[in-house]
Amino acid sequence: MRSIPLRGKGAPTAELSPGPLEFPITKKNTSSMELEETFRNVGLEPLAISSVAIAGENAADFAIASESCTYSPVGPQATCYVRVRFTPQADGFRNAYLTFASNVFDAP
Repeated sequence: MRSIPLRGKGAPTAELSPGPLEFPITKKNTSSMELEETFRNVGLEPLAISSVAIAGENAADFAIASESCTYSPVGPQATCYVRVRFTPQADGFRNAYLTFASNVFDAP
């Protein structure tokens, strides 16, 4: 009988919480309070996030107030945060996406 070694490497994965950020009704051209999204690396390897951005139809109505995700790799089971502010430029529903680009995935 002959044995052959097998090797593999799992890719880091992530969780976002609380999920979609729902801002309260905010008057046009007035800033809301900041809401926070937490990014958690649930994988076994460090996760390097190269950028955090806002994209989509009404991206200009949202701004990243602060974030801790792009400063250094997010280790296994570690977290980072992104705080977002909403300043609607028009009445009605306004929509955009918070996007994370990393060494493993590019995901909205």
